Amino acid sequence: MNGKVCFVALEKTTLSFDKLYSYALPTILEDKIFPGSRVLIPFSRNNIPRVGTVFEIKDGEQDGLKSVMGTVDSFPVFSEEMLYLAKTLRDQIFCTYNDILKAMLPTGLNIKAVKEYLPLEKNISTLSEDEKAVYSYILKKKKAKTASITAAFPKLNIDLIISDLVNKGFLEDNEVYKRLVGDATTKMVRLLDTDGKVTPKQTKVLELLLENGDMSLKELLYYAAIGKGVVDNLQRSGLIEIYEREDYRDPYSGASKTESLSDIKLTDEQEEVFSSLFEKLKENIFNKSLLFGVTGSGKTQVYLKLIEKTLMFGKTALILVPEISLTPQTVRKMKSLFGERVAVLHSGLTLAGRLDEWKRIKEKKADVVVGTRSAVFAPIENIGLIVIDEAHESTYTSDSNPRYNAVSVATIRAVYNNALLLLASATPSVESYFEACKAESLYTLKKRYSDAVLPEVFVVDMKKEKNRRSKIISEVLAEELCYNIENKKQSILLLNRRGFNTSLTCMNCGYSIECPSCSVPMTYHKANGHLMCHYCGKITEIPLKCPTCDSEYIKYDGAGTQSLEQELKELFPDARILRMDLDTTMRSMSHEKYLSDFGEGKYDILIGTQMIAKGLDFPNVTLVGVLTADSLLASTEWKSAERAFALLTQVVGRSGRGAEKGRAFIQTFDTDNLLLKYAADQDYEAFYSNEIRNRKIMLYPPFCDLWSVGFSSENEEKVRKASNYFLTIIKEHAENYEKLPLRVMGPITPPISKLSGRYRRKITIKCRNTEKMFAFFNEVLLKFYENKEFTDVSVYVDTNGDR
Repeated sequence: MNGKVCFVALEKTTLSFDKLYSYALPTILEDKIFPGSRVLIPFSRNNIPRVGTVFEIKDGEQDGLKSVMGTVDSFPVFSEEMLYLAKTLRDQIFCTYNDILKAMLPTGLNIKAVKEYLPLEKNISTLSEDEKAVYSYILKKKKAKTASITAAFPKLNIDLIISDLVNKGFLEDNEVYKRLVGDATTKMVRLLDTDGKVTPKQTKVLELLLENGDMSLKELLYYAAIGKGVVDNLQRSGLIEIYEREDYRDPYSGASKTESLSDIKLTDEQEEVFSSLFEKLKENIFNKSLLFGVTGSGKTQVYLKLIEKTLMFGKTALILVPEISLTPQTVRKMKSLFGERVAVLHSGLTLAGRLDEWKRIKEKKADVVVGTRSAVFAPIENIGLIVIDEAHESTYTSDSNPRYNAVSVATIRAVYNNALLLLASATPSVESYFEACKAESLYTLKKRYSDAVLPEVFVVDMKKEKNRRSKIISEVLAEELCYNIENKKQSILLLNRRGFNTSLTCMNCGYSIECPSCSVPMTYHKANGHLMCHYCGKITEIPLKCPTCDSEYIKYDGAGTQSLEQELKELFPDARILRMDLDTTMRSMSHEKYLSDFGEGKYDILIGTQMIAKGLDFPNVTLVGVLTADSLLASTEWKSAERAFALLTQVVGRSGRGAEKGRAFIQTFDTDNLLLKYAADQDYEAFYSNEIRNRKIMLYPPFCDLWSVGFSSENEEKVRKASNYFLTIIKEHAENYEKLPLRVMGPITPPISKLSGRYRRKITIKCRNTEKMFAFFNEVLLKFYENKEFTDVSVYVDTNGDR
């Protein structure tokens, strides 16, 4: 029988059986299901209901095909462009259709299968007392989910009892598919009682709640240095209550249009660059350009004017920033110029907030989207302009599946929409600068905006700083901080390590206290009095003796942002100090509040990790200090020079953006390092000239592409065997690709050999990103997955990263 046939991508698949499956579309559903719709379909011999996404609908033979069961949403959640994007990325980053589709949606729209149990009328005399209690509970409610049953009987093994009741025919289980949609909430903890038998860890929780009142669960776990199980036990004993606090759905609702784009006056240099880019915009064909300008040169003003022109043409604009810390200032500026036309997408928003913004974009109520990496998947249509601000940043690359690069995704979208893709940076990646020069699409701003001048930069030789008052701050920088405080000027200090001390070392045997799950030192956090791993998040107590030799002589080494904050308070008791790192910015919208307060002059000194190093524009900041430049220079990864230069240049550029000339001090033990000279002079061209020469000699991008294949497993021997087996497959398949030049290095064990309890190995391949290479790698991966011996080994493929 002929009819409509749907081609559907399923959830919960692996690469080995990920494809588009054919299903008959019943006539009754033809006006409800379209490409981009999510549907329920029967799968496998047991016809288990699964969620899938329709990619295509064609006329065809329906005989022998199973039928679509129904729809999940009342509208197609994916546009034709997003389906095209999913197909393209699937073949390029080696993931499933569902991996990409899931990344495109806000969490609130993801589908969750929930087990629901229905009671069947039977004689319960044969049941145990526990089984009778559970069955009677479900019978009274008529149906119940596992979570509610567990909450009603916290002391019983509910999973075992339910399983027995199902097997004995007293309960029927159904899977209910629900969208994760609801009001935005934060898990909060409140104290109910203090009278009860408690453990030392539970006592710490009660003391914190007594002292601070209600706290978010996330904050409580951090400051008490405990796991969630401790809190759960206190809740069961009735001493505390965990509840959901509703958050504001739109944290930017107060922002409105207060400025006019006519108020933005471009300099002659900016006007020349804008005019050239505007000509590209008008062509209505894909164009990729690089806007390169020194820090404070007014790149933002140029692309704000381009957004205005884009909207005048009836098209939309997508603006990406690398970190949440940069979003507040960008959003504030966008909202003041474009009002409600602006939508915001980033992980700092609540679940409901992200969902609401996604809906506004989908319903075409916003035509300017601002956000971090994941905003590249915003459901915005008819794109005329995409801006990647601070385009050099590594945060545009996802470290988890799907491992996409936002710049690459933006390029695909720009090509699809015939849009202008504009990369903006004061320190562009070597590859993008090389490409822009080659394509003659480089636009440069060499002067700072409003006649501001670049800061004067001083390199401080820490080898000569032996008698300073501070362990971290040089005498000259301390004097400059004192001057700024007295003259009501603001300062920024970069220390790219959070915590109090960065390591604990035994003075007897030299053992450094490492994370039990990762091959990295634990960091001491004074705020909670414990050691923390900054990779897996594990928290442990400080050992009284060395775990290796039992010595009590343990030395605290290194300095983090917490110890810097304490030293500053001792040096400058009256100074108002703001610390920004992952520990102080846990709360939703905390970046917005802290940066707003600093901009309003409520603090004298801002200290923090790299989240404060770029993109921020505070005219009253006249002093910047980089406290551990050597740690930035120590990495041996192929991109390490580029990243060190970028971070140093960016943070130095935060100084002197107003009327007064700025100063910057870079503290180092390696004063002869060329990178420091390039950064101090803000001389990107000199850095690029040296770096491109090294890249060519070493055959690194842009002269080739680097593919990294990572392996991880809880079994060290298994991950070694898997990586060796993968290398064997590469060699075998390479014989069928004679004209595909490959340089294979490894397998090797990376510097951090173990992360989150998983051992790691890596293979690196130098080649070219071509369709033939993608096809080759797909074959190799599928062959690897056929070997069931390595089902517990995780494999990822990364191109041109440095992981």
